[in-house]
Amino acid sequence: MLGLAVLALWLFSGLVWWVPVIAVVLALLVRALRVLLPSSLRRWMPSVVLALVLLVELAATTVWQWLVVAGAVALVPGLRRWRVSRWPAIIAVVVMLVGASGWGWTWWAERQRQAAAAAADHEFAKARMLPDSPNGVVFTLLTLIAREDRQTCSLFSEAGAQQFATAHGAPDCTGAVRRLREQVRDPARYPNPTPATIESTTSARSLISTCSMSWSTFVREIPDPGPRLAVLLAERQHGLGYLIVGYRPC
Repeated sequence: MLGLAVLALWLFSGLVWWVPVIAVVLALLVRALRVLLPSSLRRWMPSVVLALVLLVELAATTVWQWLVVAGAVALVPGLRRWRVSRWPAIIAVVVMLVGASGWGWTWWAERQRQAAAAAADHEFAKARMLPDSPNGVVFTLLTLIAREDRQTCSLFSEAGAQQFATAHGAPDCTGAVRRLREQVRDPARYPNPTPATIESTTSARSLISTCSMSWSTFVREIPDPGPRLAVLLAERQHGLGYLIVGYRPC
Protein backbone atom coordinates (compact mmCIF):
# COMPACT_ATOMS: atom_id res chain seq x y z
CA MET A 1 0.00 0.00 0.00
CA LEU A 2 2.91 2.34 0.63
CA GLY A 3 4.06 1.74 -2.92
CA LEU A 4 0.58 2.60 -4.24
CA ALA A 5 0.52 5.80 -2.19
CA VAL A 6 3.98 6.80 -3.40
CA LEU A 7 3.02 6.19 -7.02
CA ALA A 8 -0.28 8.06 -6.72
CA LEU A 9 1.29 11.11 -5.08
CA TRP A 10 4.04 11.14 -7.68
CA LEU A 11 1.40 11.22 -10.42
CA PHE A 12 -0.47 13.98 -8.60
CA SER A 13 2.73 16.01 -8.26
CA GLY A 14 3.07 16.11 -12.03
CA LEU A 15 5.78 13.42 -12.22
CA VAL A 16 8.41 15.76 -10.81
CA TRP A 17 11.87 14.49 -11.69
CA TRP A 18 13.38 14.72 -8.22
CA VAL A 19 11.08 12.12 -6.59
CA PRO A 20 12.65 9.09 -8.36
CA VAL A 21 16.10 10.60 -7.82
CA ILE A 22 15.50 10.87 -4.07
CA ALA A 23 14.05 7.35 -4.06
CA VAL A 24 17.18 5.94 -5.71
CA VAL A 25 19.49 7.88 -3.37
CA LEU A 26 17.58 6.68 -0.30
CA ALA A 27 17.57 3.08 -1.57
CA LEU A 28 21.34 3.16 -2.11
CA LEU A 29 21.88 4.74 1.31
CA VAL A 30 19.73 2.18 3.07
CA ARG A 31 21.44 -0.63 1.19
CA ALA A 32 24.83 0.69 2.30
CA LEU A 33 23.68 0.83 5.93
CA ARG A 34 21.95 -2.53 5.81
CA VAL A 35 25.02 -4.43 6.99
CA LEU A 36 24.98 -2.39 10.20
CA LEU A 37 21.43 -3.42 11.09
CA PRO A 38 20.19 -6.59 12.75
CA SER A 39 18.73 -9.14 10.38
CA SER A 40 15.32 -8.74 12.04
CA LEU A 41 15.15 -5.12 10.86
CA ARG A 42 16.45 -5.61 7.33
CA ARG A 43 13.11 -6.78 5.96
CA TRP A 44 11.63 -3.39 6.88
CA MET A 45 14.11 -1.45 4.77
CA PRO A 46 11.95 -1.25 1.59
CA SER A 47 9.05 0.05 3.65
CA VAL A 48 11.32 2.62 5.30
CA VAL A 49 12.51 3.85 1.90
CA LEU A 50 8.93 4.14 0.62
CA ALA A 51 7.84 5.94 3.78
CA LEU A 52 10.66 8.46 3.44
CA VAL A 53 9.84 9.05 -0.24
CA LEU A 54 6.19 9.48 0.72
CA LEU A 55 7.13 12.16 3.25
CA VAL A 56 9.17 13.97 0.61
CA GLU A 57 6.26 13.85 -1.85
CA LEU A 58 3.99 15.60 0.64
CA ALA A 59 5.90 18.80 -0.10
CA ALA A 60 4.97 18.59 -3.80
CA THR A 61 1.27 17.84 -3.30
CA THR A 62 -1.71 19.34 -1.48
CA VAL A 63 -3.69 18.21 1.52
CA TRP A 64 -6.63 17.46 -0.81
CA GLN A 65 -4.50 15.04 -2.81
CA TRP A 66 -3.34 13.43 0.42
CA LEU A 67 -6.98 12.77 1.35
CA VAL A 68 -7.73 11.20 -2.03
CA VAL A 69 -4.72 8.90 -1.71
CA ALA A 70 -5.48 8.08 1.95
CA GLY A 71 -9.05 7.13 1.11
CA ALA A 72 -7.95 4.99 -1.84
CA VAL A 73 -5.25 3.24 0.18
CA ALA A 74 -7.80 2.45 2.91
CA LEU A 75 -10.32 1.12 0.39
CA VAL A 76 -8.14 -0.92 -1.96
CA PRO A 77 -7.20 -3.81 0.39
CA GLY A 78 -10.87 -4.63 1.01
CA LEU A 79 -11.64 -4.48 -2.71
CA ARG A 80 -8.80 -6.88 -3.45
CA ARG A 81 -10.29 -9.43 -1.01
CA TRP A 82 -13.85 -8.68 -2.16
CA ARG A 83 -14.74 -8.06 1.47
CA VAL A 84 -15.32 -4.44 2.35
CA SER A 85 -16.54 -3.53 5.82
CA ARG A 86 -19.42 -1.10 5.59
CA TRP A 87 -18.37 1.78 7.83
CA PRO A 88 -14.65 1.77 7.02
CA ALA A 89 -15.57 1.77 3.32
CA ILE A 90 -18.03 4.65 3.80
CA ILE A 91 -15.41 6.66 5.71
CA ALA A 92 -12.79 5.95 3.02
CA VAL A 93 -15.17 7.06 0.25
CA VAL A 94 -16.14 10.21 2.17
CA VAL A 95 -12.45 11.06 2.68
CA MET A 96 -11.83 10.57 -1.06
CA LEU A 97 -14.84 12.73 -1.98
CA VAL A 98 -13.76 15.51 0.38
CA GLY A 99 -10.26 15.37 -1.06
CA ALA A 100 -11.52 15.35 -4.65
CA SER A 101 -13.91 18.26 -3.96
CA GLY A 102 -11.18 20.33 -2.32
CA TRP A 103 -8.76 19.47 -5.11
CA GLY A 104 -11.31 20.49 -7.73
CA TRP A 105 -12.04 23.75 -5.93
CA THR A 106 -8.36 24.67 -5.62
CA TRP A 107 -7.85 23.79 -9.31
CA TRP A 108 -10.75 26.08 -10.26
CA ALA A 109 -9.50 28.87 -7.97
CA GLU A 110 -6.02 28.63 -9.49
CA ARG A 111 -7.45 28.83 -13.00
CA GLN A 112 -9.45 31.90 -11.96
CA ARG A 113 -6.33 33.47 -10.50
CA GLN A 114 -4.37 32.76 -13.68
CA ALA A 115 -7.18 34.21 -15.81
CA ALA A 116 -7.28 37.35 -13.65
CA ALA A 117 -3.49 37.68 -13.86
CA ALA A 118 -3.60 37.26 -17.64
CA ALA A 119 -6.35 39.88 -17.90
CA ALA A 120 -4.33 42.29 -15.73
CA ASP A 121 -1.24 41.69 -17.88
CA HIS A 122 -3.31 42.38 -20.98
CA GLU A 123 -4.65 45.62 -19.47
CA PHE A 124 -1.13 46.75 -18.55
CA ALA A 125 0.13 45.90 -22.05
CA LYS A 126 -2.76 47.85 -23.58
CA ALA A 127 -2.13 50.80 -21.23
CA ARG A 128 1.53 50.93 -22.29
CA MET A 129 0.46 51.29 -25.93
CA LEU A 130 -1.90 54.20 -25.26
CA PRO A 131 -0.81 57.86 -25.67
CA ASP A 132 1.03 59.12 -22.60
CA SER A 133 -0.40 62.66 -22.57
CA PRO A 134 -3.77 64.37 -23.26
CA ASN A 135 -2.38 66.13 -26.35
CA GLY A 136 -0.89 62.83 -27.44
CA VAL A 137 -4.42 61.38 -27.43
CA VAL A 138 -5.49 63.94 -30.02
CA PHE A 139 -2.39 63.54 -32.21
CA THR A 140 -2.67 59.75 -32.16
CA LEU A 141 -6.40 59.78 -32.86
CA LEU A 142 -6.00 62.15 -35.82
CA THR A 143 -3.10 60.09 -37.20
CA LEU A 144 -5.10 56.85 -37.08
CA ILE A 145 -8.20 58.48 -38.58
CA ALA A 146 -6.11 59.86 -41.45
CA ARG A 147 -4.89 56.31 -42.15
CA GLU A 148 -8.31 54.76 -41.46
CA ASP A 149 -6.34 52.44 -39.21
CA ARG A 150 -8.05 49.45 -37.60
CA GLN A 151 -6.36 50.31 -34.31
CA THR A 152 -8.23 53.60 -33.98
CA CYS A 153 -10.98 52.09 -31.84
CA SER A 154 -8.41 50.67 -29.39
CA LEU A 155 -8.02 54.24 -28.11
CA PHE A 156 -11.58 54.10 -26.75
CA SER A 157 -13.28 52.28 -23.92
CA GLU A 158 -16.45 50.43 -24.86
CA ALA A 159 -18.63 53.33 -23.68
CA GLY A 160 -16.34 55.89 -25.33
CA ALA A 161 -16.45 54.02 -28.65
CA GLN A 162 -20.25 53.94 -28.56
CA GLN A 163 -20.42 57.70 -27.88
CA PHE A 164 -17.92 58.28 -30.69
CA ALA A 165 -20.04 56.29 -33.13
CA THR A 166 -23.27 58.02 -32.05
CA ALA A 167 -21.73 61.49 -32.36
CA HIS A 168 -20.87 60.81 -36.00
CA GLY A 169 -24.07 58.97 -36.92
CA ALA A 170 -22.35 55.63 -37.45
CA PRO A 171 -23.47 52.17 -36.30
CA ASP A 172 -20.15 51.48 -34.62
CA CYS A 173 -16.68 52.88 -33.95
CA THR A 174 -15.21 51.55 -37.20
CA GLY A 175 -18.02 53.18 -39.17
CA ALA A 176 -17.36 56.51 -37.44
CA VAL A 177 -13.66 56.31 -38.34
CA ARG A 178 -14.62 55.67 -41.97
CA ARG A 179 -16.97 58.67 -42.04
CA LEU A 180 -14.33 60.96 -40.57
CA ARG A 181 -11.70 59.69 -43.00
CA GLU A 182 -13.97 60.63 -45.89
CA GLN A 183 -13.89 64.23 -44.61
CA VAL A 184 -10.08 64.42 -44.40
CA ARG A 185 -8.78 66.54 -47.28
CA ASP A 186 -5.06 66.46 -46.44
CA PRO A 187 -4.03 63.21 -44.68
CA ALA A 188 -0.43 64.37 -44.30
CA ARG A 189 -1.30 67.61 -42.47
CA TYR A 190 -4.36 66.41 -40.55
CA PRO A 191 -2.44 64.64 -37.70
CA ASN A 192 -0.45 67.84 -36.90
CA PRO A 193 -2.67 70.57 -35.48
CA THR A 194 -1.13 73.48 -33.59
CA PRO A 195 -0.69 72.14 -30.00
CA ALA A 196 -1.62 75.48 -28.40
CA THR A 197 -5.11 75.25 -29.94
CA ILE A 198 -5.90 72.02 -28.11
CA GLU A 199 -7.46 72.70 -24.71
CA SER A 200 -6.75 70.06 -22.11
CA THR A 201 -6.08 69.42 -18.46
CA THR A 202 -3.24 67.18 -17.35
CA SER A 203 -4.50 64.84 -14.66
CA ALA A 204 -5.57 61.23 -14.21
CA ARG A 205 -8.95 62.25 -15.66
CA SER A 206 -8.40 64.79 -18.42
CA LEU A 207 -10.93 66.81 -20.40
CA ILE A 208 -9.64 67.52 -23.91
CA SER A 209 -11.36 69.91 -26.29
CA THR A 210 -10.62 69.99 -30.02
CA CYS A 211 -13.45 72.41 -30.74
CA SER A 212 -11.03 75.34 -31.29
CA MET A 213 -8.31 73.22 -32.81
CA SER A 214 -6.45 74.84 -35.69
CA TRP A 215 -3.68 73.93 -38.11
CA SER A 216 -2.71 77.58 -38.77
CA THR A 217 0.57 79.06 -37.62
CA PHE A 218 1.81 82.57 -36.84
CA VAL A 219 3.25 82.67 -40.32
CA ARG A 220 0.19 81.79 -42.37
CA GLU A 221 -3.42 80.76 -42.23
CA ILE A 222 -3.98 77.13 -43.19
CA PRO A 223 -7.41 75.75 -44.11
CA ASP A 224 -8.53 72.89 -41.90
CA PRO A 225 -7.30 69.66 -43.56
CA GLY A 226 -10.09 67.69 -41.96
CA PRO A 227 -12.87 67.77 -39.37
CA ARG A 228 -12.48 68.90 -35.80
CA LEU A 229 -13.53 66.18 -33.41
CA ALA A 230 -15.22 66.86 -30.08
CA VAL A 231 -14.69 67.14 -26.35
CA LEU A 232 -12.90 64.01 -25.17
CA LEU A 233 -12.76 62.61 -21.67
CA ALA A 234 -9.58 60.56 -21.22
CA GLU A 235 -8.54 58.55 -18.15
CA ARG A 236 -5.03 57.41 -17.33
CA GLN A 237 -4.83 53.63 -17.17
CA HIS A 238 -2.65 52.03 -14.47
CA GLY A 239 -0.57 55.20 -14.30
CA LEU A 240 0.44 54.77 -17.95
CA GLY A 241 -1.42 55.82 -21.11
CA TYR A 242 -4.73 57.65 -21.58
CA LEU A 243 -7.91 55.88 -22.73
CA ILE A 244 -10.83 57.83 -24.21
CA VAL A 245 -13.83 57.04 -22.01
CA GLY A 246 -16.12 59.87 -23.09
CA TYR A 247 -16.87 61.71 -26.33
CA ARG A 248 -19.37 64.51 -26.95
CA PRO A 249 -19.77 66.89 -29.86
CA CYS A 250 -18.61 70.50 -29.54
